[in-house]
Amino acid sequence: MSQTTPSRKRFSLSTLFGWLIFIAALFFFCIIGLALLPNHFPFKSKAELNRIRADLAIAKAKWMANPVENYEIDVGAYTHPSCMKSHVTLFIRRGRLGNTKEDICGIKASDFLPPKVFDTVERVLAHANPDEYYLSISFDSEYGFMSKYIMTSNSSGNSFRIYYEFTNFTPLNLNP
Repeated sequence: MSQTTPSRKRFSLSTLFGWLIFIAALFFFCIIGLALLPNHFPFKSKAELNRIRADLAIAKAKWMANPVENYEIDVGAYTHPSCMKSHVTLFIRRGRLGNTKEDICGIKASDFLPPKVFDTVERVLAHANPDEYYLSISFDSEYGFMSKYIMTSNSSGNSFRIYYEFTNFTPLNLNP
């Protein structure tokens, strides 16, 4: 009776090298595939635009129902690639900008007042292309002013980004 030992398959160096090339190629194609995916898909952009349109009407009605003529608000801005970061506190008296004429990332500070912002958002929505850009806007639940604005490119190869944030809204009771 002869005893046989189980045969062991051995990988040759060429087989091992072939597997390594296969894994590297698979990894490479996965990375390329991920890079070609959009930042946001058009269906998500379309849904967000519909939400903004509905919220805009409500927000504008809130602002008009409780007009605040004297207030302070902080505006933060970041636009890539043109303006890395800007922050300004706006002082509004009787509905007019009172403290500064400086630009915020190349935009007149007066363009950040709620009535102008509502007009700007309406213009942006009228020309919005969900295949090219993703837009997200939030509004303050009490007063209705825009609290956050984000626009990015849907193309993964494009780093275009606009971000505005409105915080620390403080209505002022000024006695004449």
